[in-house]
Amino acid sequence: MEMRLPGWVRSIVAISALMQLGFGIALLLHPARISELWPWTLPPLTARLLGASTLVSMLTARLFASPLIGLGLAWLWSRALLTGARS
Repeated sequence: MEMRLPGWVRSIVAISALMQLGFGIALLLHPARISELWPWTLPPLTARLLGASTLVSMLTARLFASPLIGLGLAWLWSRALLTGARS
């Protein structure tokens, strides 16, 4: 049985993903400009790290959203948790 989200939910997720993509790229490419808008001091290296982690989290979410890859990653993760719980 295939379960799908309603169209309006997928639209909200897509808009959120585009905003997150823009945020991650802006932090990577223009950390000084973003730090002017940030409410506290944001060093360039920290801004780039935040941008990179944002983009990596998007890729990870995309992998888990893929039916075949997501199931494989979920299986590997559950095996890692079970193996760690035994030791």
